[in-house]
Amino acid sequence: MKRTIKLTILLIVAAMLLGACTTQTTAPTTAPTTGGATTAATTTEAEGREVITLDLMMLGLQAFSDKINQSLDSPIFDEIEAQTGVRLTFTGTTGDQKDVILASRATTDIITVISTDECEALIQGEMVIPLDDLINEYAPNVRDLYPDRLESSRNDLSNGTGKVFFLPSNCGNGAPPQRIDIGAFTTRWDYYAAMGYPEVSSPEDMLDLLVDMQAAYPTTADGLKTYGISGTSASMAQRWLYQYQYLKIDNSNNDAFVDVMSCDIKFQYGDPDSVYWNGIKYLNQAYRLGILDPEILTQTEEDYTKKVTNGQVLSPDIRWLGILDFNATAEEKYGPGAGYVSLPVAGFVHNPGYDAAGWGPTFSLAICSTCQYPERAMELINYMYGYEGSRLVNSGVEGRDWTYVDGVPTLTNFAIAKWLTGGDTWEVKNLWTYFSNFFGIKAGTVCPDGGQVNLYQDSAIYSKTLISCDKSYCDYYQVSYPYEKILNMIEEGTAYSADEWDSRIATGTGAAGDDIARIDTKIENIAVTYVPQCVLAKTDAEFEALQTQMLSEMDANGYEQSVADWTARFEAAKAKYLP
Repeated sequence: MKRTIKLTILLIVAAMLLGACTTQTTAPTTAPTTGGATTAATTTEAEGREVITLDLMMLGLQAFSDKINQSLDSPIFDEIEAQTGVRLTFTGTTGDQKDVILASRATTDIITVISTDECEALIQGEMVIPLDDLINEYAPNVRDLYPDRLESSRNDLSNGTGKVFFLPSNCGNGAPPQRIDIGAFTTRWDYYAAMGYPEVSSPEDMLDLLVDMQAAYPTTADGLKTYGISGTSASMAQRWLYQYQYLKIDNSNNDAFVDVMSCDIKFQYGDPDSVYWNGIKYLNQAYRLGILDPEILTQTEEDYTKKVTNGQVLSPDIRWLGILDFNATAEEKYGPGAGYVSLPVAGFVHNPGYDAAGWGPTFSLAICSTCQYPERAMELINYMYGYEGSRLVNSGVEGRDWTYVDGVPTLTNFAIAKWLTGGDTWEVKNLWTYFSNFFGIKAGTVCPDGGQVNLYQDSAIYSKTLISCDKSYCDYYQVSYPYEKILNMIEEGTAYSADEWDSRIATGTGAAGDDIARIDTKIENIAVTYVPQCVLAKTDAEFEALQTQMLSEMDANGYEQSVADWTARFEAAKAKYLP
């Protein structure tokens, strides 16, 4: 049965398609329309048109906007302006601010979201506009490349209107990454090597490793206390959900996930043996072993990220929350081999994957009703969703970062040197990591010129751009770049690639009706009450008693009714999208 795939939400930072290889269709210039004056125009001319400023609001994605704003002086933004006449700015919001934005209708020009319920709230509030006519007139890339994304948008992201409001990003082929730095087995490679490379083949082995590591390295180079494991209350079990490639179903609470290997729905709260509950047990064991950060239940994502960046967390879980920042200066501060890597443990799932319809609501773009220049915004999105724009954000500026050698798009020596000296802090790598999520085509897609969108994501380049911890890792495992070890394991059958699952199933499951939504809110509140207590349980008996009490209260509040409803809608979407 042939299926397409989606990466876990915020799991691997995606990339997009190529561009400067072909001449991009330029949409016609139109006079600005009237509307909410949220954009600014300057007297500068670009290709015969007035340059305007458009703001991209990132709903609940403050960490992404903060990173992108660090690289606003990049020539990549100059090239976007030269090609489209648009200068971009970025407004990020936290989760709390997101609710205020939705309530106050305080949008800017273009908006990106994470979930379908955010799409529906913006449509219901008339805060975003239908794009069908604008696409037909101004956006041939959006119209003609990966048309399944438009069908998915009409079916699943339109609040039942059948119109296109949100444009899913990241269609096409994903490229195997250079390295893995997400999931449950991420740790300090320099410490691991100094300890003699102890075998890690299970969660129990990982806990044993972290106990010994924290004892051997109780403080950072700056004298800060280290913790084996840390995190936030909102993401306590995510390291294991990521490790197994469990994808949260759009609009659900933290209970309904898809196992992308089997394409089956998996409810987490109600199954004591679920991946989620095993993740909570893992944290409880860490607590009882004295290696769990006591602030995990109270600290913010910003607090957690700062600890990872400082080197205080011996096993962080998500690359964009401090891991990349720490690795950028680790060798200078701690010596050769220093940095976070993910240990290649057998039995787990990886997936670069193919997406015909993109990532659903996650990182999709819409034009706000407060945008004064919707036609220009559509032209900008057309550029971002084509080969040229996607190549630009992934590989940099033609002439400086890459050029044609015998007709083949090739990275310049300048670009490779910048990668080696700047690493993840270099503006091209920073924008590829964070900004490319909002472009139309994925990193591994082959462009009309024969090169892929992201010229860095190639095994020949990977071997030339290793940071210190990667070099040590590769020497130990006898590979040329870290992910090659995973590819070898997949070929051997000791690891798995979930590259045939259709992301439209998760999006197409839809939102629960009001009655089920009320039940789901009760279930989530019950979980919020009991799960932290389970993490801090002092014995197995106490843990099991709390878990049993939680499941009993869930059953008393309609949990089985919710499970039946979600299952029926999921199976209907599965039947619709699987051939």
